[in-house]
Amino acid sequence: PSKPGEEREVAACHVDATCNSAFGDSMDAIAHIRYEDDGQSFVCTAWLINTRSGIGTPYLMTNNHCVDRQAVANTLETFFRYRRSSCNGANPPLPPRSTLG
Repeated sequence: PSKPGEEREVAACHVDATCNSAFGDSMDAIAHIRYEDDGQSFVCTAWLINTRSGIGTPYLMTNNHCVDRQAVANTLETFFRYRRSSCNGANPPLPPRSTLG
């Protein structure tokens, strides 16, 4: 669910990455995130990024409309490899691998 007052619409640029082999290994950098804000649970997307120096520090980036302050970030649960098993298939259950906070 979206936050109160936000539009609930999926943009045309949203695609099922399992339908396009060009995404390949880059899908492993995308995460399904779950967090709490004002007593409600929400889901969003985040992705791993690296610095130009390539030192390998795992920075996780998301949009401000998802996590906009530290108190919300502290509730974050991150699930990697959350994807459909086939193109336009059913949403999978959450994988066992996750990180907190």
